[in-house]
Amino acid sequence: MIVTVNATLLGFHAGVGFVFGLLAAMIAAGVAGLLPAARASLPNRVQGLKGSRTTAGRSERRLLGAVATLQIVLTVALLSGAALLIRTARNLDRMQPGYDTGNILAMTVTVTAMDRQKSTEFHKLALERVAAVPGVTRAAFAWGVPLTGNNRNPTPDFGGFTTVGTTATGSTGTPDPTLPARLSFNQPLQGNSTPLNQLLGTTPDGLVYMNSIGIPAIAVDSTNGKVGYSQNWNLAFQFEPFRNTAVEVAYVGNKGTHLYLPLVNINPRNPDFVNFLESNNIGAENTFTDPLRRQNLLGSVVPIQRNSVTSPFFGFNELNRSFDPSANSIRHAVYVDVRRRVSNGLTFTANYTFAKSIDDASDAQPDVRVLTTGATRGQVSYGGTRSEDRAISTFDLKHNFSSTILYDLPFGAGRQLLRDTPKVVNAIIGGWTTSAVVRYQGGQPFLPFITDTNKLGGTNRTVRLDLVPGVPLKNPLWSPDCVIGATCEPYINPAAFMRPVKGQLGSAPRTLDVRAPMQEYFDFSLQKDFAFPFSKNEKRRIQFRVDMINAFNHPNFRYVNTGNTPPGFGTFPTELTTETEPFGTGTRAAVITAADYNTWATFNGKPLASTPAGAAQLAAIRATVDATRLPSNALPVDFFHVRIPQGFATRNANSFDITTLEGFKLYRLRQTYDPNFGTLFSVNNPRYIQFGIKIFF
Repeated sequence: MIVTVNATLLGFHAGVGFVFGLLAAMIAAGVAGLLPAARASLPNRVQGLKGSRTTAGRSERRLLGAVATLQIVLTVALLSGAALLIRTARNLDRMQPGYDTGNILAMTVTVTAMDRQKSTEFHKLALERVAAVPGVTRAAFAWGVPLTGNNRNPTPDFGGFTTVGTTATGSTGTPDPTLPARLSFNQPLQGNSTPLNQLLGTTPDGLVYMNSIGIPAIAVDSTNGKVGYSQNWNLAFQFEPFRNTAVEVAYVGNKGTHLYLPLVNINPRNPDFVNFLESNNIGAENTFTDPLRRQNLLGSVVPIQRNSVTSPFFGFNELNRSFDPSANSIRHAVYVDVRRRVSNGLTFTANYTFAKSIDDASDAQPDVRVLTTGATRGQVSYGGTRSEDRAISTFDLKHNFSSTILYDLPFGAGRQLLRDTPKVVNAIIGGWTTSAVVRYQGGQPFLPFITDTNKLGGTNRTVRLDLVPGVPLKNPLWSPDCVIGATCEPYINPAAFMRPVKGQLGSAPRTLDVRAPMQEYFDFSLQKDFAFPFSKNEKRRIQFRVDMINAFNHPNFRYVNTGNTPPGFGTFPTELTTETEPFGTGTRAAVITAADYNTWATFNGKPLASTPAGAAQLAAIRATVDATRLPSNALPVDFFHVRIPQGFATRNANSFDITTLEGFKLYRLRQTYDPNFGTLFSVNNPRYIQFGIKIFF
């Protein structure tokens, strides 16, 4: 039996059902809201005829009036929401999804109590039988809808290989139908009139290969079936050392298992091959025409990086696997909590927590725009191990103290002092209450990474630095008198790090236990209640209050490590220039240009390259560096794997003595160094004072 689905009839029934349900909800809202509200708002004629004017009657009428008002407001809100829902449904009905939905039938299959092998066999058999139904041209399983994409772009991204405008000439002109566009922005147009299956090189079984290299996408690991979970345990002791004072001392533990890793590149580069290329003066990240002649949707042969030749998937740059539940976490915390109940007008609480959180990955990325802490994908994306990425969590706070204080000032009627004062004086000095919130929060750990990929391809800001033993991580030259600014030393000591050898991963942990400065917050409030004029009801009163947020205007600082492009140690230094120098019977690339030398010479008062003395000096500098070059004329892969001196961040690159080999290396390193590495920024939390009056009826 063949079942034919009538999309029009199906849509009509769905629409009628939706409208009927919506009308029923609106009628129910009216009956349950408007009618009782209107009835409650009517006067009680029986009580009126009886002449009842009791206080209880007035209170009851006020209560009924408030209930009626609340019901009316809620009903109007429900009706407004229903109207907005109808409008949204109409807009969705008019929206073009970017593909022809007329001949698509989607269904959900739930498989339970089945191991991986049986599940795979079931899905394969179901796919074969559905594909064998007459009239079906393509059948596939999908885990998740790809239209929303990953990190705000769709996946697969049919427009990800080229940058195009909305029209042929940008913002004006005639639309160009030959250009591909992302699914989330326009309809999925391929590069030309050639059928899409032919462009992609799709095989009869529906699997895309060959030309899929031109379409960025994300792989989802759905074969392990692992679900993340959290385990918690605690042990607490409570006692009362003094009257009205309670103390709690507790230990709290938490373990997370099967947590999602950030994107994992399943196509990492071979470091030995990268070193081979670079040692032979062949740029590992340079591209060349794909020898397999694979094409993008515009019909152009794609370029591939040289370092991908020996990767598991030849020619591909990154092949990222998403939702890999391989990470784990553990957190231990001890806290002391003190609470003082109301006694002589004083109430306060105080809590101190000492904690440490460790994990393999502190977030699932790649959307770093929503994070308030630093983020890095970890070197597992470059073929490293998860154990090498296991470190202190990026969000870890070792110390955290908070306290709240509420105190009724002991002056005026009913207080300890001046309780018999005249009403006029009491109106001024009596009835004042103060409250305060005090917080001390430790800083977050530091993330040490270089800005570039170290010739390994992939994603920037992932490869870590090497640590220099015995050098303090906190900069000894940093001063509280010069916290931030171009002339201030960074909080983190650059001399504690070295660039890793070219083509290698760094040895530093994913995070370092060197914390940003302690953050201090003090909020204060002062308030007083005045009796409501001409009223004997104590519940009616006027409250005057002053609130001060960050009362002492104390600045707080954090690491500059958030956002899309957090500062790293810097990009890869310049090795060889476009300027040439004589070599043998020909020429070769020079390690420094005459223009660079002249800039350095001007800064240091040396002769320019246009003079005989300057030309000789430039030749001597080149000769010093050339002496280290390999037979291929490339610089050694560890050429920039050197220690840097204290004060490196605030020095001018031209201040280094490039006539020496060590000085030349530091000169090149400083040119590409990011001066924001390890610096702080001021949290936008200025003092805020608010005066207010509250009236309680």
